[in-house]
Amino acid sequence: MRVVIAEEYDLSKLKALKAILKKLGAKKVKEWNGLGGSQEIQHFEYKLRDNILIVEAETYMGLSIEGDESLINHVLSCLD
Repeated sequence: MRVVIAEEYDLSKLKALKAILKKLGAKKVKEWNGLGGSQEIQHFEYKLRDNILIVEAETYMGLSIEGDESLINHVLSCLD
C-alpha cells in the first residue's frame, strides 16, 4: 500500500512522520536522495515489526509512505 500524505515540500509533516516512526520503534535502515533535472527525491527505509516502510518526498509526487497496509494505517492514525 502507498499513501501520499502531503506535498513534497511539507517539512513539518516529514518531521512529524519521522518522529512517529521513531516513537513506534522503527529503525532507519537506508537513506538516499537524488536529483534529476527539475525533480528531487528523498528516500528513507525503516524497519518496523519485521516490515519495511518506505518514506519518499518526490517533486510533483508528494510525501508518501509505502508498506504493509495495517502498519501504514496505524502510523497514519498517529499522525493525525
